[in-house]
Amino acid sequence: MPIRVHVACDHQIIRRSLAALLDSDESLDVIRTSPEGVRGLEAVRNTRADVLVLAVPPHEDIAQHADWYRQAISDAGIVGFAVTDEQAEGYRTAGIEEIIYSHNSTADLSQAIHRVAP
Repeated sequence: MPIRVHVACDHQIIRRSLAALLDSDESLDVIRTSPEGVRGLEAVRNTRADVLVLAVPPHEDIAQHADWYRQAISDAGIVGFAVTDEQAEGYRTAGIEEIIYSHNSTADLSQAIHRVAP
């Protein structure tokens, strides 16, 4: 059974690109994409994904967003999507262990999703 993945990112082009890349992996099922934040939280609650790929904008509080999403889907794994080292550190500080940078490969992202899947 494929791992159910939700991609939450404010940037539509990144969100759709990640979903398209992940859809090529038969072990994954991208069940929804959404902006992150309040609208993303509602979408995540409704989809019950196994894994959330979360891209928090650099100017936002990553720890706060991570807490919100953990409350919404406490049994799902979270993969942080980072562009900068500062973002990656924010995810680590928030307790998100799997972090993928924008320069990583699709295979790296898929492996991270598999590692955090319940």
